[in-house]
Amino acid sequence: MSRDGFQAWVDGRIAERYRPVDMKVAMDPASKEIEGREGGRLFGIYCSGCHGADGKATGSVDARDLTDLESWERGTKRSDIFRTLDSGIPGTRMPSFRHLMVLDRFAVIHHVASLATKPHPADTPEDLAKLVKEFALDRQRT
Repeated sequence: MSRDGFQAWVDGRIAERYRPVDMKVAMDPASKEIEGREGGRLFGIYCSGCHGADGKATGSVDARDLTDLESWERGTKRSDIFRTLDSGIPGTRMPSFRHLMVLDRFAVIHHVASLATKPHPADTPEDLAKLVKEFALDRQRT
C-alpha cells in the first residue's frame, strides 16, 4: 500500500470512529452497516473467552449466562447492553469495550441478543433518546 493509500485508510478510520451515529442503522441488526461488522466474529474475539461461544458462560470465570435474561442485573434492552459494554461492570471481570467503535458495539449487542432463549425487551424511543444524549451519539465525537 502506498503512503497516500495508507493515509487515506487512516483518515477514513478516524472519520468513522468519530462520526455521528444513525440510530436507525445501529438498532437494525439486518442493516448493511451492522451485518458488515460481523458481531458474531467480534463476540468470538472479545466475549467468548468468558461467556463461551454460545453465551452460556460455562467457562472457568464467573461470567453472566447471556442466554438467560433472568440472570442479568444491569438491564436487557440493547441500550442497557450498550452502557455495559461502554463502562464494563466495576468490581467484576467485565471490562469496558469503549475502545470498539460504536457500530461494532451495536453489532456485538445484536449478536448477544440473538443468543437469548427469549427476546430482549425493545427499547422505547425515550430509551434511545436518553442513550443518544448520554453518549453524544448524534454529534461528532472528539
